[in-house]
Amino acid sequence: MDAYSPKDVLPLLGGPRVAIVLNAADNAEEALEACAWELDLGQALLKPIGLAEVIVRNSIDSAINQWWMAQDLENTWTTCSDIYSSAPVLAPFVHRTEWEKRAKQYLHEGQEVASHDDMISHATLGTWKNMVGNPAGLSPRAPIESERRESWEAARKRDAQCARLWKDVLYQAFPNIRRPKRNAENYPHAHTSA
Repeated sequence: MDAYSPKDVLPLLGGPRVAIVLNAADNAEEALEACAWELDLGQALLKPIGLAEVIVRNSIDSAINQWWMAQDLENTWTTCSDIYSSAPVLAPFVHRTEWEKRAKQYLHEGQEVASHDDMISHATLGTWKNMVGNPAGLSPRAPIESERRESWEAARKRDAQCARLWKDVLYQAFPNIRRPKRNAENYPHAHTSA
């Protein structure tokens, strides 16, 4: 069987992506080497990104657990049957059914119920990102178009929920984050930046 040439392989890697590399490279062989380098870079970044995800996850879970115990609430924040009345600040972020379903796919033989740790370890990075929010990513002005306005209003509501969760609970997860002087009241437990 004949070996494939770079010209045969490049189209299989994705048209628009390869087109950019081909435009920058002098020939198909250089373009293929650039694609291989990009794959190597992606693989190299997976380990530190995965480690960062675990650290963020565990920091947030620890902060919520500490807060949960201080509130003298029953069970855990992931296994509470009525999160809306027990912990309304946390309720918008808890998706127990979805987390339980995902965790059950990875249970050990003989284990029937997903524990708190099972659910936490199988929650996605998006779970933790959604708890922190992104207020800087939201325009201060509402869009004129009604479809975009509804989405903007939902994002504002979500960011308000994130700010409350941060103020009440999550500040403990990242104790060394400095709070801006202009918004010091929203970050009562963080260091003030100089």
